[in-house]
Amino acid sequence: MEPLTAGTLMLAFVGSKLIDWSIGKAFDAAYDTAKQVLAKKSPETAEALAAAAEQASLPAAERKNIGVAVLVDKVEKVAQADPEIKDAVEALGNQAYASAQDNPALAKAIQELTQTIKAQKPPSQNPAKIAETIGINEQNISGGEVVQHFGSGNIQI
Repeated sequence: MEPLTAGTLMLAFVGSKLIDWSIGKAFDAAYDTAKQVLAKKSPETAEALAAAAEQASLPAAERKNIGVAVLVDKVEKVAQADPEIKDAVEALGNQAYASAQDNPALAKAIQELTQTIKAQKPPSQNPAKIAETIGINEQNISGGEVVQHFGSGNIQI
């Protein structure tokens, strides 16, 4: 797993108290820095993380589905678009890996969280790929000509 993904998981899960421990001073500093940079550069993403933390603090019966995979995806997209956010989140991910070397419980938690997120991630939202998957779109490109078939219709360009 990339440091960016690990850092994103730590922002989503440590902040929401789904992982409830202090890992170490270096980790805590990296976590605080990533949160501060995110709040400064992408307040709406920081607010989404705070809302997730509020939900996690409620009793299980009162929690709403916060869409953790969507939240992780949102943080990753914001980080890809802004180098300062990316650096801070990657630093947090690297610190999580370093801390996991001495903390088997953290290593196991990161692995479980990664599997949970992969299971929750929505499939491709690319309409052409979805259409191909369900068999209503076929595209052929040959000799500079594009032939597109949608359902029973035909479009030639």
